[in-house]
Amino acid sequence: MKKILFICSLLLGITLLQAAVAPGENILVNGEFDMEDVTHLTGLDMKSPQFWGPTGATQNINILDKNVPAGKRIVQFIAPTGSKSDEVTLRQMDMTLVPGGKYRITAMVKTTGFKSPHCGITVYNSGWAEELGIVSFPENQEWTRMQADITLMPSRDNWYGFALFACDFTGAIEIADVKMAAISEDALKGSKVSELTRQLAQPRLVPWKPLLHNIPLHKDGKVPEMTFRFFGKLPGGEITDYSVCYSVNGGGTLEVPLTRQEIALPLPSVTTAGDFMLAVSVVQKTTGKVIYMRAHTASAFVVPETSDKGHRRLNNLVVEVLNAPLAKSADAQKFSFSMVRSGWIFIAAKNAEAKSLEIKLDGKVTVINANTPRLENFRDVLIGGHTLEITGAVNGGTIIVRSIPEIFNYCPGINNGVPENPKFDWEFQKKYVLPAVTTQNGGNIPPENRKEFFDAGYKWIANLGTVYVKSDVLPQRLKTSTGMTSPTYQGVSCDEQFFNSLSSILPYTEGMKRFVPFNDHVIYTWITGMPSIVGLHNDFIAECVNTCHGRGRLISEVYCRTQPTLEDAMKYLNTAIIDKTKAYKSFYPDILQHWGIILGDFNQIPILSLAHHSNVDYKYYLDLQFNILANHPECKDMAITGYWGSYYADHELHRWAFMLTRHYCVEGKKTMLSDVYGLSYDPGHIKNGDFGNGFDHWTISGNITGGKHAGFASRSQNRWGGNNGVGDTFALFTKQNDEVSTVTQKAPGFVPGKAYCLQFSTVDFNDVKANRLNPRLFGINVTLGDGAQIRNDLSWVHVDKREKGRYAQNNGVARCNLHHIVFIATKPEI
Repeated sequence: MKKILFICSLLLGITLLQAAVAPGENILVNGEFDMEDVTHLTGLDMKSPQFWGPTGATQNINILDKNVPAGKRIVQFIAPTGSKSDEVTLRQMDMTLVPGGKYRITAMVKTTGFKSPHCGITVYNSGWAEELGIVSFPENQEWTRMQADITLMPSRDNWYGFALFACDFTGAIEIADVKMAAISEDALKGSKVSELTRQLAQPRLVPWKPLLHNIPLHKDGKVPEMTFRFFGKLPGGEITDYSVCYSVNGGGTLEVPLTRQEIALPLPSVTTAGDFMLAVSVVQKTTGKVIYMRAHTASAFVVPETSDKGHRRLNNLVVEVLNAPLAKSADAQKFSFSMVRSGWIFIAAKNAEAKSLEIKLDGKVTVINANTPRLENFRDVLIGGHTLEITGAVNGGTIIVRSIPEIFNYCPGINNGVPENPKFDWEFQKKYVLPAVTTQNGGNIPPENRKEFFDAGYKWIANLGTVYVKSDVLPQRLKTSTGMTSPTYQGVSCDEQFFNSLSSILPYTEGMKRFVPFNDHVIYTWITGMPSIVGLHNDFIAECVNTCHGRGRLISEVYCRTQPTLEDAMKYLNTAIIDKTKAYKSFYPDILQHWGIILGDFNQIPILSLAHHSNVDYKYYLDLQFNILANHPECKDMAITGYWGSYYADHELHRWAFMLTRHYCVEGKKTMLSDVYGLSYDPGHIKNGDFGNGFDHWTISGNITGGKHAGFASRSQNRWGGNNGVGDTFALFTKQNDEVSTVTQKAPGFVPGKAYCLQFSTVDFNDVKANRLNPRLFGINVTLGDGAQIRNDLSWVHVDKREKGRYAQNNGVARCNLHHIVFIATKPEI
């Protein structure tokens, strides 16, 4: 087996060194938008063409079967009637092209009332710094073959992608038969057709269900079984000409037919719990030729008795499995509860006397005693029955146990980069985060506090860089990583992989196949985008969730930037959260038991921020995202959720974020926490705060004009994730003698007695134009009307003095001042 695996790796290396492209050959994969292999061969429900990765407002993408002049399938971008669509993109990445080479891009295009300030059928370089191709379309045009000949621009690391995209568009554009061909000698010699086409031809037998280490032994004597799915192409003949051959621990070979559906492998020799070796292969019946083979370590287990009797579902994420009164007694009281799946529980003794209280889980571990904060705790437990033994409940009370999702936070103990914020130290963690988290990732937990942390049942996993790590390097990197070897940690998160990048997904998948777990630590895999490539992405997901005896987690980065209106936000979140969840569920069975959405809670301008629109209350927006997870039926029983970027949140939002996880993931609420505090998506306090509509809603005095500079918001303020020009506009104050210039507007909608925060940033426009790093305090201030009482102890001005920002685009650019003014409203309008 080792020899065969080595040969397969060698062959893979050879195929990567492919020949140059031929004249007229399409460098793009599936430029005809064919979906035959997806829908007919696999039965999976796909919403985009194979090999094209969708992003943005994907609900506005349609795949049509119309018969255009070229006779090809059509991609349609269509805005809702009477309104604009946000950015829509279909991409291919990791293209091998030649800088300075000449290429021809062609496509059939039809437009109907189409208008967009930024759109195209283009090749782009690293960071999408530049794009070349077809970038202008008539508003109304019947089917026309459009063409652009380009000389390819340079790119960092010679990385290129290809995209069909339209931003802020109205009407519809339809695209068919997209091609990119090399037309110069150097481009013909140096370009390559994507390795994706070859990889998709590779036969793959993917473990399907149950997980390899979760094969149940049935008490009724029924033979256990494991199912697989076959992907890829056959070297010849029909699928009925092939069989799946398999054996357990090198024993006798069994055989079942190869199909494109689930392939059940009965395991009659597996009669006892424990690990075993399951070798599988795909064999051509007539010749005996083996086209695929692999050995898996698998495990069988005796399914414990479970019951959901007495369980009460609180929301999608939380089920109350025990709620019982405590007798007023110092004597032992015993309670039982059942878990229908392995996972985290929340245990709480409500209204109990702490002084002599002790609660043991399963007769072994003390989970609550007199020193336990709030008389509550979290534990990760197995499926089946459990007991709580309680002594010292002299004041009575109630014992509560809830099945909850794993609540994730990246990362603890790191301050956010704007030092005027309070520190996010251990005391902050204890007060605001630990009541609503189970798993901390990366960061710092002080050595003197780690025993307290682990005794309380929490998990800490390290973070490991695995971006574009080669398949033969990944196993050793994991094996020697601190997260996998140190008793300080319980595992490692691999940061990060990209669904729309072959050079990310392929080596990671192959590297995980080679990695052999050696202890009880776990691996979490960070992933961006949504699965779309049948076979390759199914294989990737299977490796991520089957690793570490089936305790691997796949964690999806879903960082949602604000939208201008609540209606826009709901459409955007439906795509970002619900469509993504549906895609995962179509690509792997029972995936919600092993996967979850990690939201972004970072809002700290100028460090990193998802808060792009000045009219939006980001606290409400983050609440809205969690409310979808807690209530939408597609998200029921999601295994893990939480945040990335807590250390890039300001102090207020950091605290609010974990009030939300407490509200939804611990207390199991369905209603929005914002309702309790009277928050709304657009509270209406400030209108046109970025001066995107000139001086609408503002009164100006003095020498003030409107200004705009492309990229200002993303570079100097780091509004993250493609802001489409939001925030690139501003009011430009030009000093003139001793004249005072002002912009003013009335701010309504305040509740007297409540605290509010006004933030704005200032910068020297000459620094912006010159791309000059020159941090200093600028002479622009704010005056609030008599309806506001400023809290000077909580207000500050931050001068950004960093030489380097988080990303390369933030290095050496004009630096902002961030004004942060906290005030108590004394009137409804200021």
